[in-house]
Amino acid sequence: MRKLSIIIFLVILNIEFVTGQTNCGCDSIPLYNSIVSCDTIKFDNGAKLYRQFNCDSMWLTIENADRNKRILYSLKGEMIELTPRLGYQFIKEYSNTILFMNRQSSGGGVPMNYELINKENGEIFKKIGSLLYYTKDNSHETVVTLKNDSIPLLVFFNIKTGITKEFPINNEVNGMTKFISNEMFPENRFRNARLESNLFKIECRYKNTNNEKSWHKKEITVQLTDE
Repeated sequence: MRKLSIIIFLVILNIEFVTGQTNCGCDSIPLYNSIVSCDTIKFDNGAKLYRQFNCDSMWLTIENADRNKRILYSLKGEMIELTPRLGYQFIKEYSNTILFMNRQSSGGGVPMNYELINKENGEIFKKIGSLLYYTKDNSHETVVTLKNDSIPLLVFFNIKTGITKEFPINNEVNGMTKFISNEMFPENRFRNARLESNLFKIECRYKNTNNEKSWHKKEITVQLTDE
């Protein structure tokens, strides 16, 4: 009997070690079970990312290879239903960091905030804010944001080197730059961003005047240099 108890304990311990979690379910509120995924994401450095929940709360945990854990955020009570639409949502793993969307609102229209998290200790590496583009491969670890001014700037941040470079979207104040500068959420007007060799291209929709009904579309091209 003692041997059987030891075997059962070791099996439970092994399950916890493999999945990184044992707390995942709520019998009294079945809706939570269909909304919250407890799947584990494993990273190159041995760290893991997973959600856990019960009937009272939900929490997102990052656990490194030494099994040190850090809770990135949590939701309580009925807010658990908003798990897919609030807080940290995993986007991309880079060499030393993880890119997350950090949703502050469950509604639409407001640009999403993004953050880079150190995947070894779970600490915030950089708060990015609204994001126009991120590289999807690890050969170029770069994110692109918009700095809104009289001449709006495209800001390129190299995640590996920490180098930031800024490029004006247009050297003149014209209808497009005026529209972007006056828009509350100009990030919403950018589409189809892509990196082609050393050229960054992105489309912008704008109006020349506030009363204008039709939208204009312009492709912005930035010549990038080696860093």
